[in-house]
Amino acid sequence: MELTSWGQIILICFLGAITPGPSLAVVVTNTMNRGKIYGSVTGISHAFGIVIWAMLTVVGLSTIILNYEVVLNIFQIIGACLILYIGYRTSITASKSVPSPKTLETLAPNRKLTRAALEGFGISIMNPKIALFFLAIFSQFVNTGSNWVEIFIMGLTAGIIDGAWYTTVALVIGDNKMVSTISKRRSLILRASGILLALISIYLLIDAAIKLFVRSII
Repeated sequence: MELTSWGQIILICFLGAITPGPSLAVVVTNTMNRGKIYGSVTGISHAFGIVIWAMLTVVGLSTIILNYEVVLNIFQIIGACLILYIGYRTSITASKSVPSPKTLETLAPNRKLTRAALEGFGISIMNPKIALFFLAIFSQFVNTGSNWVEIFIMGLTAGIIDGAWYTTVALVIGDNKMVSTISKRRSLILRASGILLALISIYLLIDAAIKLFVRSII
């Protein structure tokens, strides 16, 4: 593959990563709610889901998955339920006392970082729109002459860019000065974030329900 093509892939993956959506909302919310370590783990684990979707897309397996609308809808429903849970948890946390930045980082290891990893990974792997995104962009670069080294590098590139972006977001928002600045409005911001996540999940659930209904009457 030519160097210009790799440059285009990197640019497109970066633009896709920074586009606001459920993933960004979850990383930001987890960071504000539980500190930059928790938020960073969420972002890094999200990248693993991105790598899997990218690899599946390049080898063509995601096309098979997307041809089965039931599978697509199930993925969307599970992902929406996960977002709804995080939104609910965030709204509940908003009413609690505001911990200091040092307290957040001290408690992070005891807050089951595996949960952060599962949340980040779940948001990405249960979002079939990511597969559609990769199908749209990678179809322009993959051909019958593509070897496994190129396929691996393409998937890894997408994951590294995604993980780097969300980790940066978590570190910036979780910075002590930033936390101190927003702590006065923490409850309001968390409630707003919880409501936003809930609305996103409701939209995804309705969208999946409509698709299932339409499919049942056809």
